[in-house]
Amino acid sequence: MDIFDEILGGISLKIVNGQYVFHTENWRETKTKLYNTVWCVRRGRIHISIGGTEYLAKEGDVILFSPGDIYTAWSDEGCEFVYVFFNLELGCSGNIPTRDGVSGILSGESVASASSRFCSKYIQNAKNTKHPGINAYAAFLSFITNMLLAVREGGCILFQKRDKRADSTDMQSAIEYMSEHFADGVSVKEVAAKFGISEKHFITRFRSITGMPPKKYLIECRMRLAVELLRERERTMAEIAQELGYSDQYSFSKAFKKHYGEPPSFFR
Repeated sequence: MDIFDEILGGISLKIVNGQYVFHTENWRETKTKLYNTVWCVRRGRIHISIGGTEYLAKEGDVILFSPGDIYTAWSDEGCEFVYVFFNLELGCSGNIPTRDGVSGILSGESVASASSRFCSKYIQNAKNTKHPGINAYAAFLSFITNMLLAVREGGCILFQKRDKRADSTDMQSAIEYMSEHFADGVSVKEVAAKFGISEKHFITRFRSITGMPPKKYLIECRMRLAVELLRERERTMAEIAQELGYSDQYSFSKAFKKHYGEPPSFFR
């Protein structure tokens, strides 16, 4: 029986954000996951420390995180991966693990093949990374369902001693809002006010959850989308600047160079 025959009776899927990212050998981050998250490792090796234990994911592997996971990740040689933040609820949750804390690393030829197919389809179809199209959703649904089935069948090295921290509904909603409206010129002060949180507390709580201040997060979202738009080669610099919410091409070029160390025209 096709897996979709089993799950379509009661499915709810939301892709909060998805990007293709690359990091240098100096990359290191410590964060708390608010959402179910998948990383598809495209290049390099990623070290992950979680619950006092260190794990290693290599090219072709798939990493799964659950809400509340506190981790540190780094790469000694640089790495590239596609990540997706998502919420997924299935009508047959007793058959496929979703909300029970699935965290770990999937490896093997079949996983690498499925990951490669998904990444190609997702990158191709998620032209607007803020609002992925139906083809991007379909590609992700097929991929993540197969990954969760692989976990159920014992094909995952699970993160065993996971730390947990209660996630805040208000903060989760605020971060989701920022992920969707970062190109609209929204400010940290406006986001905090919208969700009834003092700006100072919002900044402190945001940093403790994500490992970075909210202003930097907004810049990261802009810059990651900028990279995708530059790779497409379909838009002019002025059009990209406008889509990202910059007042003009010069402001975009200045921000991009400050973030990546080179102007967008050179990157392209």
